[in-house]
Amino acid sequence: MLVIIEGKDYILEYDDKDTFVAGGLSVAFCEELARDFIPVLYDPRGYGGMPKPPEMVAYRLVVDKSQQKLCIIYEVYWKRQDCSWRELNKDHDHDYEQIQVHFNLQAGKKDRVVISSTGPIENGGHGVEVYSDVSSASFRTIVYRTAGKESFPWGGKTGQNNATQVREIPLKLLLFEGQRPTVVVLNCYHVFAGLKRPLLPKEKNGLKPQAGEA
Repeated sequence: MLVIIEGKDYILEYDDKDTFVAGGLSVAFCEELARDFIPVLYDPRGYGGMPKPPEMVAYRLVVDKSQQKLCIIYEVYWKRQDCSWRELNKDHDHDYEQIQVHFNLQAGKKDRVVISSTGPIENGGHGVEVYSDVSSASFRTIVYRTAGKESFPWGGKTGQNNATQVREIPLKLLLFEGQRPTVVVLNCYHVFAGLKRPLLPKEKNGLKPQAGEA
């Protein structure tokens, strides 16, 4: 399938055998598209290199053909996370942090960037930044329920209630390098924040994990 995004042609290769997708959506791959929009990762405080830098960033394309929408899901992977602070103990192996870039295929342009970020202590220190065409910043709490254990490791028999903070931010405030959104690693459990001001030269400590498919 040919799509035109930001004035450039891309050929999507669909994976019809991938069952890990909601109804009405399709999984696809396109290395060139993923490479053109892969986020730029900065680590000004050095947390992203603790205990070791991320090993890879994988991508997956999810397409809604009926709504003419496409999302590139990027997963940044650390083999180990060492992070204990007061009542929070977040030490564990295999840490993943996600960044999404969304496109309107009819307009041929990106219209949203979603970043796994920090949040209130009652949400386990996690939240989400959503950059879109909103006129001003706001935040809200979203309550949700996880799937059962067959689909989610800590879901129990019927799933678990949980909540997270979602922060809506104007897309025009997020800095890009070319077409690539820029993010910084905030703390020792590797959450991100969108970059909203130019970094000083001494802060431009870049992370460059190997790229690959999810």
